[in-house]
Amino acid sequence: MEDVLLLEGLIKKRQEAYSEVYRKYAKLLYAKAYQILQNRQEAEELVQDFFVNHVLRFSKWGQVVNLKYYLQKGIHNLCIIYLDKQKRIKRNQLQFFREEHAAFPNSGEPVTYQPAIEEYEKSLLDKILSSLSDQQQTAMRLAHIEKCCYKEIASIMKVSRNTVKTHLRLARKNIEKYQAYLQTILQVALVIVFTGSFDL
Repeated sequence: MEDVLLLEGLIKKRQEAYSEVYRKYAKLLYAKAYQILQNRQEAEELVQDFFVNHVLRFSKWGQVVNLKYYLQKGIHNLCIIYLDKQKRIKRNQLQFFREEHAAFPNSGEPVTYQPAIEEYEKSLLDKILSSLSDQQQTAMRLAHIEKCCYKEIASIMKVSRNTVKTHLRLARKNIEKYQAYLQTILQVALVIVFTGSFDL
């Protein structure tokens, strides 16, 4: 179906128009997302999110002149936002370990924090995994360590693809929540170590 006709259908909120847009452009948008993210699982999730939370909810199709350009620009922006969020999370996790000089004034020698970083990350990983259910742990391991796609994970776990997506979504929410909590504890601990007290 031509894009002009698709836009007319989207303006009139016809279900078949949305289905045709997905059929016609999902693979193209996935390729675009994968090119930016370099992770097929994340690319697939962002494309799904783009269609569910953006395309289906968008109400100003009458202002769109070029449908293909609009969709490609939209998925590009969504990927950039996602990467920026991941970078902020990473910076927050390691902000106390990036000092280039001694932890104590006038020591005259730089301090290497790499062992502390590795120990902290190992402890963080153990605590995060223990906060997940068995199914969430399995889904995360298959997705991010063994690099399986939704279909492969669903087959291994003997559940539907939607169930796999639910496990991964809940696992990521738990991980983000736990990371923030542990980061706060780490900050307090470092203040106590370096100052001998902690004033609220």
